Amino acid sequence: SDWPYTSGDSGVTGSCNNNCAKKKLAIGKAVSVHGETALVTTLNTQPAAVIVEAGNSVWQNYQGGIITQCPGARSDHAVIAVGYDGESYKVRNSWGASWGEAGYIRLQRNAGGKGMCNVVSDIEFPQLGSTPATTPVRH
Repeated sequence: SDWPYTSGDSGVTGSCNNNCAKKKLAIGKAVSVHGETALVTTLNTQPAAVIVEAGNSVWQNYQGGIITQCPGARSDHAVIAVGYDGESYKVRNSWGASWGEAGYIRLQRNAGGKGMCNVVSDIEFPQLGSTPATTPVRH
């Protein structure tokens, strides 16, 4: 319920299947990129951690809509970019569901440079490695 899913193609709301086989994952390495193209490319396959400029009244007082101006200070807050459309990036904040748009903020796309509120200046995501072989452990 914290992370509801609705298909962008069909509009169908999904539900979890608890009967799936468990698989082991291995993180190969952390990948760091920057720029508008890099964020869009990343978001086409997975969410990404981004560092933004949030210690300002724009973020403190955000209630909804697309942010089109930020003061231009240094980045000071880590959040998760989860999606985009033609006009904005959708970003999940950690300040609770009562803040912004149910815990999210939308930042203008194609703002140039480091992006709106520095959203494209420092993008990080995990790259999956090969699944580790399971080795029996003797006790």
